[in-house]
This record gives sequence, structure tokens and C-alpha cells, in this order.
Amino acid sequence: MALERFVTPERSAKIEPARLDAPTAEIADVIAELTAAAATLGRALHPRTAQPGGPRSLMNTYYSNLIEGHDTRPRDIERALAGELDQEEGRRNLQLEAAAHVRVQARIDRLAAEGALPPPASCDFLRWVHGAFYENAPEAMLTIKANGRQIRMTPGAWRSRPEEDVAVGRHQPSSSDRVEDFMRHFEERFRFDRMGRATRISEPRRWRISSRGSIRGRNTVHSGKRVDQRGGRPADRGLIDAAGAPRIAG
Repeated sequence: MALERFVTPERSAKIEPARLDAPTAEIADVIAELTAAAATLGRALHPRTAQPGGPRSLMNTYYSNLIEGHDTRPRDIERALAGELDQEEGRRNLQLEAAAHVRVQARIDRLAAEGALPPPASCDFLRWVHGAFYENAPEAMLTIKANGRQIRMTPGAWRSRPEEDVAVGRHQPSSSDRVEDFMRHFEERFRFDRMGRATRISEPRRWRISSRGSIRGRNTVHSGKRVDQRGGRPADRGLIDAAGAPRIAG
């Protein structure tokens, strides 16, 4: 009998528990206290710090890339945004990557300010974020080498073929041919029109911990071919805006 007959199918419910479906009174109280405290702190910020963009965006980008081991300093990011790129290919690509982060972040901020932000957990939005992040990227940034293989990443596309299966340390994400189903499940579970305010505000924090399913590969699905966090942090930012959760400086 074929081995496949004995293999348990990958079910999209694997990402559960995805969120707090029914916060207890104690959790709701903590959320209310945290929301009030964050709002108070936010009002104390200098106006320049509180506004989207500017130094805050540079620092968000710097630390997001630093987490991934990409040390692109703020002054190098500013130079990239001004079109002043390093002659060395590796440094130049890091500058392009950081500049893309700033630009995508700014576009999401504008959509939020205009009230035009799409559902931030939707497949369409997550694919858009990834596509915008890597638009105009040089070929070297779209080429992934792993396990003796070389794969070209398509901006804004899920993993879908067996050769695009990935592993992150000891974590074995979903098979590429199951990513679409997992992401549809993720989209359904994080529909804000079905959540109360307390649940919506709690989700940006839990989303970072439990079922990070965005295009750049959240902890369960890793839906993108390039397994990184950079494209997903702007998506998280969209989630926070859509949830109505107060920002402090990020």
C-alpha cells in the first residue's frame, strides 16, 4: 500500500489556537488598562515622534532588519531613500531592502489615514505587501539558495510547489501545496468584522506570538518563499491600525 495512505493530511486548523475568541473578564480588564496607559503615553510624545514616517520609520526599519542580521544603519537607509546607493552589491541590496521597508510602511500609513486600508489579514492584502516590498528588487534579492537548490521568488505569490518547501530551524512549516488553504483559514480567523473591540485590540499582540501567517512566513505557515520577518512587520502595522489599537511609537 502506498506510503501516502498512512500520512495524515495537513489540516489548516493546525494553526489553532489562533486568537482569543472569548476573552475572560480579567483579560478584558488588562486590555482596557493597557489601552488607556498606551494612549496616555502616546499623548506625551513629541509631535514629530508621534507622526507616522520620519525618524520613527527609519528606526522601525533599522531594528526590523537588525533582527534578521542585516545591519543597515539609519544613515545608510536615508542615503538609499535619496538614491545614494553603495557600490558594493551586498551593501547596496541591504540598502534597497531597507528603503523598500520604509516605502511600504509609508503606503500602509497613508491607506490607514485615508480610511482605505484593506482587511490586514486578507490574502489579497498580504500578497500586496509582499509584492510592494520586493517590487523593483534586483535579481539577486529574488534568488533564494537553500539545500543545494536555487529558486526564484515571485513577489506577491505564495509558496506552491514541492521544491519551495522550507524549514526554519527545527520547525517544519506547511507544505507548499497547502499554503493557500492555510492562508484562507488565517484570513477567516482574523476577520475584524466578526470580533469585538477587546478581541481586536488583543490580536496585534497575539498575532506576533501564535499564528503569524503573513506572506513573509508566519511561524506556522511560512507562506512566502523567502522566510523572513521584514515584509510582515508592515503588515502587522496595518493590523494594529485596523484594530483601533493605540500606537505608542511604532
